[in-house]
Amino acid sequence: MADSKNPYNEIVDTDGNGKVSGKAGNDKIVIPHAEGTAYAYGGAGNDTFMFKASSFQASDAQDDIAVKIHDFGGAGGWSATNNDFLHFSGFGAGSSLTLDRQGAVEGNGTLYYYTLHDTATNLDYHIVIKSLNGKALGQGDYNFY
Repeated sequence: MADSKNPYNEIVDTDGNGKVSGKAGNDKIVIPHAEGTAYAYGGAGNDTFMFKASSFQASDAQDDIAVKIHDFGGAGGWSATNNDFLHFSGFGAGSSLTLDRQGAVEGNGTLYYYTLHDTATNLDYHIVIKSLNGKALGQGDYNFY
């Protein structure tokens, strides 16, 4: 729940179905573990998508797509109204997010395919991000903690 000290709503997958959806405003969206692909929707506002290493299992590395984010705003630069962010925690030192390729235009955005490499497990996870402005992620769009 948002308050004056924490202006972000924390959203988690309480149903266990691998799908999370933000609300209007600024959200912290915790990416769930899912059998198959986990889906995340930020909605309006400045959303932070929280990737926790503990949410991934070795079987996720075998999936074609471990996570799909359907509406990333502000990729590759700053936007006055919609600046989303990827927060990676618990991954090994030197872990990385690498752009593999640009995909098709889908509705109101462009698909980008990334590989998340965890140096602690030496596993790769595939992530698809639908960029609302058509740009790939850039510096300032994500960080490892």
